[in-house]
Amino acid sequence: MPATPASIYASNLTRTTDRNLSIATRFRDSWAAGISFPPSSFLAPYTPSVVWYDHFIRLHLTGPVAVEQSRQRWLSAHDDFSIDTVALQPTPTGAVVQLIERGVFARDILPKRKATGKRFACHVCFVLGINGEGKIERVDEYLPMDFDDGVDVDGYVKRDGGVVAHG
Repeated sequence: MPATPASIYASNLTRTTDRNLSIATRFRDSWAAGISFPPSSFLAPYTPSVVWYDHFIRLHLTGPVAVEQSRQRWLSAHDDFSIDTVALQPTPTGAVVQLIERGVFARDILPKRKATGKRFACHVCFVLGINGEGKIERVDEYLPMDFDDGVDVDGYVKRDGGVVAHG
């Protein structure tokens, strides 16, 4: 039976999302490897013109050097840094990477944040834009400004729809 346009589209979409899942996994693994991961290996999946929007500190990074500098600053600020994966969700144009970053906020990230020494579990989301050649061309990073106050979900305030006490 000859391929139909719909089956060709579905096949191409599957290949694209499989590729994007692989790139998202590599992205996650390169952050989890920590500060000692070689910069050339970390930067390999990015385009030379990558754009990174860090919505935490309202920073617009352009190019791999700026991205690597940001990685070094973030990872250098934390002791006992580790990552748990919540989800890696490929899309036709990229991937969504949800993580829990854990560590101790031991050193300043100036000029925005002074170290608090707190242990944290911060929920983070990265939206990756991946081009047709399989390179990351855009990253949108989301995490709370008070990341070092982050806790696991079981530590969240629970609301069940009942009356909310005030005061």
